Amino acid sequence: MPFWMGAAESLFRAHRFITRYPWLSDWAQPRLKAKIAYAEELGAGFAATIVPGNLVDAAAVALLLQPELPFDRTEFAVLGDARRALATLWRRWREEASSRWTRLEERTSAQYSAIHEAMGNRRKGRPEAEQALHDLIHEWITSARALSSESATLADRWLIVSIPRPENRHARMAEVQLLPHWHLGVLAAHTVAIDWSRRIALLKVPDLVGRVLLD
Repeated sequence: MPFWMGAAESLFRAHRFITRYPWLSDWAQPRLKAKIAYAEELGAGFAATIVPGNLVDAAAVALLLQPELPFDRTEFAVLGDARRALATLWRRWREEASSRWTRLEERTSAQYSAIHEAMGNRRKGRPEAEQALHDLIHEWITSARALSSESATLADRWLIVSIPRPENRHARMAEVQLLPHWHLGVLAAHTVAIDWSRRIALLKVPDLVGRVLLD
């Protein structure tokens, strides 16, 4: 599970406490080092669950422009206003696929929402529409992966990022409320060093990932 927000906040508070009471430094430093080692161990465990290529594919999705939408295909007639339905499908799929660290093929909720909202429980024409939507999303995934492949030869980017803090009234705020899943995955997979006292991380990221972070 993501650990970054809790570890970062705890260590930030510890460093701030030592700064305020420097005479406690000798007593606190061994405990602080142990705390940092534990946070880094948790981070390594989380990073091991992340496939870096998935992060690049998600970044590629975020950078895709809306393609031509085949709203005049007969399979999409059951969607009602096919132009609107496909535009909504694209927006939802793009938002979902670009905000996760899992494979793009696992992002299917936009497709099912498009069918359900247009057809409810009606069956006539449903299998054909479902297959056509599946094929359309597969085309978008192919476009994203092509962009990922094109960028693979580009040099990595070095970035310095700030780890956000929860507001005082939301000190126990869930980590994904502070950073989306994709950003947490990038932190876990690509952090080279962290200054816990200032909540700053040094990242070395693929070009596409850097472009999204800088956008």
